[in-house]
Amino acid sequence: MLRILTLLLLLAPALSGAGETPSGAVREAARRQSAGAISEALEQLEAPVDAERQAQAHSDIEAARTAVSQGPGVDPSAALPDLDPAALEQARTDIRALLADPALGLAEASGGRETAPAPIVFVSLSMPEAALRTLLRSDTVATLALRGMVENSMARTVARLAELAGIDLEASAAPDAPRWPALVIDPTLFQRFEVGAVPAFVLPLEPPGACSNTRCETPPHVKVAGDVTLDYALGVMAREAASARARELARHWLGRLGEGG
Repeated sequence: MLRILTLLLLLAPALSGAGETPSGAVREAARRQSAGAISEALEQLEAPVDAERQAQAHSDIEAARTAVSQGPGVDPSAALPDLDPAALEQARTDIRALLADPALGLAEASGGRETAPAPIVFVSLSMPEAALRTLLRSDTVATLALRGMVENSMARTVARLAELAGIDLEASAAPDAPRWPALVIDPTLFQRFEVGAVPAFVLPLEPPGACSNTRCETPPHVKVAGDVTLDYALGVMAREAASARARELARHWLGRLGEGG
């Protein structure tokens, strides 16, 4: 629940800053960005909680109540609401409904959901426009990773990317409209895969897991850096990667790229 609340708090100022009204495409981009975190949060909600963790949670809640009641300008008689089991179950139902919404646009391969870890292309809006435009328009199989947003605004970030990709935001919901590449804004990915210059191409051999409170695990991966295209980078990985698993994955994604995603 805390991850969901944090996600909502982070997205709210980005979508409402400077009096902007997010378009359908902006909301779709935000939903796509949050889909992974929502799925993980659902797993945590479904997971059994042992007695020790439950006691610790209640202790933390009581400590939070005490801290809030003693804060400056706070009415000491005010109380934080207790957790309502019915509300928690409703939250689970709502999350399941959200994950089932086709508007999330989760990528699926023919015959089922894609399970192979997708390539990650690390980019920056400070890159030369021609190079960035090529990467934005060249494929829909990779995930594009940005370190941050334009002026801390999701709306402005999406608008800038749409401009570079040649996508009309007003017409982006049409069936024949160009497909948006998957996009994540996550500085921890740059740290995990030690990306110091862009563009860089990373092929994880296992899905990158979520960060804990103390560390972010880095999965086994192969990396190619330089001003090249995705198909070139995957070709290098398919030929020269040390592990058979990496070569196999690179060939898989080269094939998907040749099929148009």
